[in-house]
Amino acid sequence: MTDDKETGLERLRHLIYSAPSGQTWRQVCGVLEDMGADELEVGLEYVNAHFQAWPPFVRAYHHEQQASFERLLAAPPVWLPAVASLSFSHSRIGAEELQALSRSPALPDRLAHLYLASNSIGPRGVEALVRADRMCGSLTLLQLWDNGVGDEGVRLLVESPHLGRLNDLDLRSNGIGPEGARLLADAPLMAQLTHLNLAGNALGDEGVAALALSPHLGNLTHLNLRQNKISDEGLASLARSPHLGRLAHLNLRDNALSDEAQRQALRSAPYLQGLVQQVKHIWTRP
Repeated sequence: MTDDKETGLERLRHLIYSAPSGQTWRQVCGVLEDMGADELEVGLEYVNAHFQAWPPFVRAYHHEQQASFERLLAAPPVWLPAVASLSFSHSRIGAEELQALSRSPALPDRLAHLYLASNSIGPRGVEALVRADRMCGSLTLLQLWDNGVGDEGVRLLVESPHLGRLNDLDLRSNGIGPEGARLLADAPLMAQLTHLNLAGNALGDEGVAALALSPHLGNLTHLNLRQNKISDEGLASLARSPHLGRLAHLNLRDNALSDEAQRQALRSAPYLQGLVQQVKHIWTRP
């Protein structure tokens, strides 16, 4: 007769051969919830060791908008330490909640994706986030869209020593201006990025020129500069940049750009040749 511990582990061993999906991940979480306290530790170790190849967006926890954040920290799901992606978007959390989360023993040790869109984090929240090695030491994707980060938050972000694996950064709609763009352009952290989303800010031509001159943006494949008060002058800076040759997707929608100037600038750009306008003001490499 098989004991409960063997039964739980056998169920996990069976699930690991299933195709990664949200449904299968919920089954994994259900197995962990059914385990007793003694076997749970073994079960979590097994999941962290053998499910690493599953995409982070599958091994995910999505916080419900109406749920109590305090209740989550007080009584987290037993499987929370096994997730690779945390989403607290639209959850009305600020700097204090982020500090509490960073101290929680239930925080996953191998967190890869963190979604914090549309909260009230501000610079203080960014500071709390980037000081927490456990929270951001393994991050490959960080979404901070619509959080009032501002230029000061950008400074705190790029000075963090704990974002060594980050390659996808979303800073949409955060009140970032030319100074924030210069901080990004000067940051060695940017050399890791393949995706950078700065849509809905106020970089202007000055900020775009700083980005275009940055030697740290050479690995970017996706750059979103939608709605950033960019004129033909800023576009010319991008077109002259020797550092953006790997771009496969460039979004320039909702800027003060003339169609003809845009076509001529990008078609004659020595390092952006090959980009084709698929949708108006969105350029991609076939």
